[in-house]
Amino acid sequence: GLICRNCHRVEGQGEGAVGPDLAGLGAKYAPAELLDAILNPSARINDPYITTAVQTNDGRSFLGVVTSRDDQRLRMRDAENHVVELAAADIELVTSQPTSLMPEFLLRGLTPQQAADLLAFLVSLKTPPAAEPASSP
Repeated sequence: GLICRNCHRVEGQGEGAVGPDLAGLGAKYAPAELLDAILNPSARINDPYITTAVQTNDGRSFLGVVTSRDDQRLRMRDAENHVVELAAADIELVTSQPTSLMPEFLLRGLTPQQAADLLAFLVSLKTPPAAEPASSP
């Protein structure tokens, strides 16, 4: 089955931080747009969720979504929602990727009824996510 909560939250519930909070999707997108986003996750990737590949000076490679970056370090979350933190001095190359971390063919293992139920659930999410609390200095 699908484990959407590994990457997504709904109204702050769930473990995911790799993908967007799903709250409010039903108010923002038509059912056909939601279905297309599930079937073709790489067709349109919103800026904070662009997949980034990082190669280090010692030959290691990481793929994920950058959560913060400054002169000292880069933090990202990989497809398993693990935090990866790298010192800027250890990074050789950072490149944006055209494909989403969200896997394609997600509906393949579902029955037509399960796929319809998933879409109905997403359409029912009308309330936008609560604003993130401001972090203290």
